[in-house]
Amino acid sequence: MTHLLLFFKRSSKIYLVGLGFLLVIIFSLIDHRLLYDISIPIFYLFPICGVTWLVGRKSGLVMAIASALAWFLGEVALKQPYSYSNGSYWDGVAFLGFFIVVSYLMSELKDALKREQEQARTDYITGAANGRVFYEQASIELNRARR
Repeated sequence: MTHLLLFFKRSSKIYLVGLGFLLVIIFSLIDHRLLYDISIPIFYLFPICGVTWLVGRKSGLVMAIASALAWFLGEVALKQPYSYSNGSYWDGVAFLGFFIVVSYLMSELKDALKREQEQARTDYITGAANGRVFYEQASIELNRARR
């Protein structure tokens, strides 16, 4: 798992966004071609969260819009029966809102984690680096010296 995350962190942003779009297309095909009786919009959260975390808030927002649009187009193409006339439109707007909120929350979570990591390495009164930074740098230098 660590190697996979490291691979994604080293990948270009264009590659990650392209991979996200590919996953959206795959999930849309699975959702509307294989499982036409069941809707699985929760699987669209994988590319939304992944792109938001690894690339950024704007790309995550684009992925959320693309996911909602892919879901909506699949629903319209299959002409799913609803008990009310605008059911697919309502569901599309609801999924779009849900996907946007998840993307925003994921970006806020990453920002909060980054702030927490910075605060853990500095003294809150002086703003100077604390002992944790010293031990981290010493560990890095010791590992480099062993190579």
